Amino acid sequence: MSLSDTYVLVSHGSHDRRPGEEMRRLATLLSAKIPAATIETAVLECHPQPLHRQLLEILDRSPHSSGVLYLVPLFLLRGVHVKEDIPEEVDSVRRQLRDTWSIRVLPHIGDRPEMLSVLRRPMAAVEAIEAWVVVSHGSRRPGGNDAVDRMAHQLQQRLEMPVSPAYWSVSPDLDAQMSDLLETGVRSIGVFPYFLFSGGLTDAIADRLQHWRDRFPEIRLSLASPIGTTPDFVEVVSHLISTATSAIASTSSP
Repeated sequence: MSLSDTYVLVSHGSHDRRPGEEMRRLATLLSAKIPAATIETAVLECHPQPLHRQLLEILDRSPHSSGVLYLVPLFLLRGVHVKEDIPEEVDSVRRQLRDTWSIRVLPHIGDRPEMLSVLRRPMAAVEAIEAWVVVSHGSRRPGGNDAVDRMAHQLQQRLEMPVSPAYWSVSPDLDAQMSDLLETGVRSIGVFPYFLFSGGLTDAIADRLQHWRDRFPEIRLSLASPIGTTPDFVEVVSHLISTATSAIASTSSP
């Protein structure tokens, strides 16, 4: 890791102020944890400038004349943003990049096996829960939700209780999974919003869960917070940066 290297945390972006605040907090925590690194943030959407312009502006204000620009995709699923949008923006940067700078894209955060513990720990801490529903945004692309299905299965094994995946935009949705669990006799259910930070969708999930509380007041329903800038998540991002950049450096060496 070189002092001239710059790491850009790339997230989806939101008109809600909370994800932006959490991103800045994450950057501050990582800067304290990895003092040799310059940590910046950028977003794909909901910003006046496209991602490639944000990256070029980051380089323009860098005190260094050369180095490596590392992109850290903070996306939980390997969907269209990771597979298509970010590579297209990176190509735009490379076409305008000074020869003294290079750009590398690290693996997306949802691909890290340590993320399972980031979810499991807060779920295991909630007492008297008989089953969990993990709610993700969901994808309409074939195979787009396979990673969430696998994660739910792994959590079910670790927690030794039912863990059902649900999706906001496709089936099975939260209502369907809640109905199925209640039909099996479950009377205490936890819901984990599989999102990095609080925002409009996590608010909508909370509203939907309140509907279920009003309808079934005898059922115990617990809503967990999204992942957030917990020490566990900060450690995962820090480890991703350290291990991925070390691997790139070793493969780039003559």
